[in-house]
Amino acid sequence: MPGSVRLPLPDLSVVNWVMTSPGVHGLVALNAMNESIYRQLSPGDEPPSYFITRTRLASPSADGIVLPLLGALGVSEMEWRRHGLVVLRAVVMTPYLVDPPGTADHCAGLVAALHEATLRAAAEFS
Repeated sequence: MPGSVRLPLPDLSVVNWVMTSPGVHGLVALNAMNESIYRQLSPGDEPPSYFITRTRLASPSADGIVLPLLGALGVSEMEWRRHGLVVLRAVVMTPYLVDPPGTADHCAGLVAALHEATLRAAAEFS
């Protein structure tokens, strides 16, 4: 079952996380899986229902953020220092997060889109 590891609580409306899957081992594969998720949920020929962005955190500038997460991610400090970490991001626009009853629940929609993209990406890298 896919999962996620959320980075520290955001100071702004930007939420950062890394998707994981039990069959994906090593940071190279984990980064590739998250790049695949990003590509599925970013503008292209067929725009997705929800858009996300991504960044790559690198050592030593992001050590304070990433080192505490390595155990949950199942990667070594040496891998982190060598490859960096691909992090998915979304901006939560609170006026549009939950519409009135009877309209789309965008929070649930984004979670569902991430789940489907993660299942497809995990199948590629497991």
